[in-house]
Amino acid sequence: MISQVIETVNIFCKNKEIVMLEESVSVDKVISAIHQLIVEKDYILTSMNIDGIHISDNYDETILKNLGKINSIILDVRTKKELETEMIVEMIQYLERALPAMDILINNLYKSGIEIRWDLFTDFIEGASWLITAIEFITSTVQLSEGNSLLDVLKELNTAVENHDSILMADILMYEIKPYYSIILKQLENINN
Repeated sequence: MISQVIETVNIFCKNKEIVMLEESVSVDKVISAIHQLIVEKDYILTSMNIDGIHISDNYDETILKNLGKINSIILDVRTKKELETEMIVEMIQYLERALPAMDILINNLYKSGIEIRWDLFTDFIEGASWLITAIEFITSTVQLSEGNSLLDVLKELNTAVENHDSILMADILMYEIKPYYSIILKQLENINN
């Protein structure tokens, strides 16, 4: 670990001052205090604000780089339940946008063949990848039917893309992925109500 020294640092979590580290505190102690708080409260650190600058990763590195200049660290933490609730809302919003966009993509594939708008297709693939990750995150406590079949269907879709088979791509979207998205959307809406 890093043992360089910084001046006074105030650490805030959930709008409360949790720790005030006094003069000559090592970066190790700041990081250790943050880690201890997160573990004790069973929080998940989603980001932090260091003197007004939003940081979403590389916390240790950022603290070290700003050594001696940091006055306050505001932790953005959530419980697993809070993150699941937020994730469900985000998933619903994504699916409500994705279903109509998928219709456009399907029509484009049937009409234009492989000369589709690849930006739409890339957006779809990125969204589907995010959806798989989100489903994996929430299914530890929320049960969704057909949880992992999307990954298998995406593999089939990838094969169709590699074979430049636009009709198969459209069919997979229309008859496998779109119904799956609709089922998941209904399940999430029921959970959210």
